[in-house]
Amino acid sequence: MSDAERFIKVCLPSHHVTATLRREIASFIEACTGYRTASLPYRMNTADEFCLGRTHGGQLVAVMLFQLIEEQIGKTNHLVLLATTILVDPAYRGRGLGSWLILSAYARMRRLYPDAKLHWAFAANREEAYVQLTRSMVLYWPHPHLPTPASAKHLMDAAGQHLPKYNANMGLARYDIVPNDASWSTDLDDPKARFFRRRNPSWREGCALLCLCPLTLENMTDRARTRLSRRL
Repeated sequence: MSDAERFIKVCLPSHHVTATLRREIASFIEACTGYRTASLPYRMNTADEFCLGRTHGGQLVAVMLFQLIEEQIGKTNHLVLLATTILVDPAYRGRGLGSWLILSAYARMRRLYPDAKLHWAFAANREEAYVQLTRSMVLYWPHPHLPTPASAKHLMDAAGQHLPKYNANMGLARYDIVPNDASWSTDLDDPKARFFRRRNPSWREGCALLCLCPLTLENMTDRARTRLSRRL
């Protein structure tokens, strides 16, 4: 059994999240980030789904909030899962919890929207987040070597309308507070990290690069597909 499988993961629609649970989630986010961001109430109130990870003792150790954005392009229905918050307790990082939450969300949305094309979107506010995307998905945008298709740009702009101070031409959002964390100041010696820095030169000042990828089994890594097949 992998580390991630030792935890309890659950995805809940917003109307099933009680006031007590919302306070617990807010406290967890503040504890993990070390600050109270002005956008936290907005993120909590606009989230359509809450995915949580707990130890078997009940401790909250991972949180993902995301919005559901439905778009129709031609005759095809698309559903974008826009993650506005993904946090794992620092003591539990490196155990695959973030990936498990995404897979849990995928499984739930696949059941609820069987005919829609699913997409994953998030605003990468540091180079590590973008590099992790490139290592987890085969196809994603923006891509260092591939143009962004018009359909993907349409979905990214639709998602961007839900991000703060989104600039559609640059594909960047700007957040209210920048964490004072030295680990955010490292420059990874990786071609994809350098691409991220070119596209988002102000990332240390609170800018985040909107990213999108098809959320399909075929687009996931072999490891992710194996985990998901055991869950379904």
